Amino acid sequence: SGSVPTTSIYVRFAPTTVQSYSAIYIAHSCGAATPQYVELSGNGISATTPTIVLSKTALSFGNQQINTTSSSQYYTVSGNNLTSNITITSPSGFQISQDNISWQTTPITLYPSSGAVQNTSIYVRFGPTSATSYGGNISNASNGATLQNVSVSGTGIPPSTSHFITVWSGTPFQAMTIWLESATYTGSQLSNEDEVAVFDGNLCVGFTKLNGPVSTYVEIKVSADNPLTAEVDGFTDGHEITYKLWKASSSTEVSSVTKTYNPASPVPTFSNMGTAYVNLVFGSDPNQTQNIQIPAKTWFIFSLYLNPASNSMQTLLQGILSTLVKVQDEDGNSIVKFPNGTWNYGISNWSSTEGYYIYVNNAVSLTVTGIPITLPLIIPLPANKWNIISYPSQSQQDALAYFNSLTSSNKLKKVQDYAGNSIVKFPNGAWNNSIGNLKPNEGYYVYLSSDGSISASQAMNKQILTSTSHEDLIYYKQRVYKQKYLPMNIFFIDVDENIKELAAYNTNGLLVGAGKVLESSEQSSRYAELIVSSDDPETQNIDGFSDNENIIFKAWDGNRERLLCLSVVGDGRIVFEKMGTLFLRINEDSFKGKPQNEFVLLNNYPNPFNPSTVIEFNLSQEEIVSLTIYNSLGAVIDKLIEKETKAAGQYRYNWNAKDLASGIYYYQLKTSNKIFLNKMILMK
Repeated sequence: SGSVPTTSIYVRFAPTTVQSYSAIYIAHSCGAATPQYVELSGNGISATTPTIVLSKTALSFGNQQINTTSSSQYYTVSGNNLTSNITITSPSGFQISQDNISWQTTPITLYPSSGAVQNTSIYVRFGPTSATSYGGNISNASNGATLQNVSVSGTGIPPSTSHFITVWSGTPFQAMTIWLESATYTGSQLSNEDEVAVFDGNLCVGFTKLNGPVSTYVEIKVSADNPLTAEVDGFTDGHEITYKLWKASSSTEVSSVTKTYNPASPVPTFSNMGTAYVNLVFGSDPNQTQNIQIPAKTWFIFSLYLNPASNSMQTLLQGILSTLVKVQDEDGNSIVKFPNGTWNYGISNWSSTEGYYIYVNNAVSLTVTGIPITLPLIIPLPANKWNIISYPSQSQQDALAYFNSLTSSNKLKKVQDYAGNSIVKFPNGAWNNSIGNLKPNEGYYVYLSSDGSISASQAMNKQILTSTSHEDLIYYKQRVYKQKYLPMNIFFIDVDENIKELAAYNTNGLLVGAGKVLESSEQSSRYAELIVSSDDPETQNIDGFSDNENIIFKAWDGNRERLLCLSVVGDGRIVFEKMGTLFLRINEDSFKGKPQNEFVLLNNYPNPFNPSTVIEFNLSQEEIVSLTIYNSLGAVIDKLIEKETKAAGQYRYNWNAKDLASGIYYYQLKTSNKIFLNKMILMK
C-alpha cells in the first residue's frame, strides 16, 4: 500500500589493510523519493600477532684459542601470542645452553604455555676449531612471529705456546690489574720468554710473557670468577695472591718467591677490578708447594713432582685422613681404616716413580711441600703387568710423544688415565691418543709386552686437545655413569655414517659406557671410543660391568636406538674385561632396514633419584601393556600405562615422585605373557 514496514539492515566492518575507512555511504533510493544515506567509518588495525622479544641483539667473544671454549655470555628470550614453539639455533662455532652446564650445538626448543614463553636465559659460548673468524646469527623462530636474531662473532686463534695456561679465556671478568715494579731470579734479572704468573690456590688466573728484564712497569691482567659460568674460571675476592715463575732457559717452574708490595701495608688480596704494585724475588727458598685436587668419590691416580721432606705415607696423607677412604699401589698394597678406627699403612713410603690410586668421600686438596724431583728420572716398567707410574714434570706435554721410545720399540701395549682415556694401537697400525696431555699431579697406568723404562723429563712439547666425554653425547648423556673404575676401552672402526652414538650395556640392561662417533684423519674413517666402567666396590649400587660378562651393544641414529651385530677386529671376545681393549666393526646389515627391537625393561635412570626418573622399555612386537609403580609393601602408587596397545618399538616415560617419601619403589612392565619387575630408590 505504498509503505515499507520498519526493517533492520545489519552492517559489519571487514578491513583488508591497516588504515582508516570513511566517506563510504549506503544509498537508499526509490523512484522520486529523496535518497537517504548512512555514513560509515572504521579503522583497520593489526590482528594479534605472535611476537618474540630478546634482551640483546649481539654478543662478541673476541679471540679464543682453537679447541677450547670461552666463558659464557647470555641473553633472555620471551614470547607472546605464540601459536608454536620457539626454536633457537646457533651457527657453527657457537654452543648454546639453558642451564649454563649442559651445552649443545643442536637447536633448543622452548614450549609456550597459553601462548606465552616467560623470560628464559639462553647461555652462549664460543668454541672455535680452526684459526679463522666466526660469525653468524643465533636465530629465535616461531611460526607467524618475526624472526629475531642475536648476532655472534669471535676469532679462533692458534693454541698458546706459553707454559702457563689461565683458567679463563677471552675477556677477563671484572679484571684486577697487577703491576710488576721489579722481578728477579736468584739475584739476576729475568730474560726474554720468561713468564710470571698469578695464582689463586692452584688456579692460574693471569700471566705475562716477558720480552726482557722488568725495567719498567709490566702489567698482568687477572680475571675474577664469573658467577654466570658453571666452572671456576677466575679468582675469588679476598683470597691470597701467589706468584710463580717459568724460567724458559732451564725449563723450570719456580714457586719460591718473596713479594713486597707498594705500599707495603695493607697487603693486597684479590679484589674485583682492583690494582696492586709488587716487587718479586724468585728462588729465595728452594721449597715449593704442590696442591693436588682430588675429586670426591672417584678413583683418582695421584703422583708428585716434589720430593717432600719426609717420604712417609702417614706424614704425607695426615691432612686428608678425615675424608680418605683408601690408597692402593700397583701391587695391591693399601692404606685403609680398620673398623676400630686405626689406620693400616700397607704402603709405608712414597716413591718418586710411582702413582697411587686414591679414593676420598669429599673433594680435597692434598698439599705437599718440598724441592722439585731431579729430572730426567728413569722409571722402570716390568712387562705383562699394570704399572702405575708417576708424572714428575710440572707442566703438561703430549702423552703420545712422551711414550715415543716405547711405541717405536713396539713394547707399549696401552696407557690409561684414571678417567679411562687411553693410548692404544689401532689395527691399521696408527696410535690413538685420547689422553691428550699428561698432566702434573696425575699418575698413569702403563702396560708393556716386554720389560722397558721411560725417562721422565720436563715438558718439551704441548698438545691442546679437547677430549670427547659424556658431555658431548645427546641421547645417552644423562644415562652414563660419569665416574670410572678400572675401565675398559672399546673402539668401533669404520662406523656407518648414519650412526651418531654407540652404547654398551651389561646383561641386566645397565648402560655402562657410551661414545660419540668421531671423524679421524689418523684412522682415515669414522670411529668411536667407549670408556666403560666396571662395578665400583665403594658404591652401594651396581654401577658397572663384571669381568667376562657378555656385552650388549646398541646405536642411536638420531631418531631411535637399535641393537647391533658385530665382528671382532683382531683378537678378543665380546665380553667385559677390566682395563681391557676391544676393537669392533659393525656388520654391514646390522643398521639397515627395520630397527631391531627386543622385549626388555631397562634400568631406570638416574637411580637413586630425586624427585624424577626415566623408565624405558622395548617391545619386539605389538603388545597390550601395563606399567605400574609399587611401594615396598606392594601397594600400587601410580599407573603410567594401563592395558594400552603399543606397537613394536622403544618407549620412555618420566615418573615424578615429588610428593612421596624416600624409600624403595618397584616398577612392573606387564604384557599378555610376560612380566618384568625392577627396583628403584627415591633418595631425598
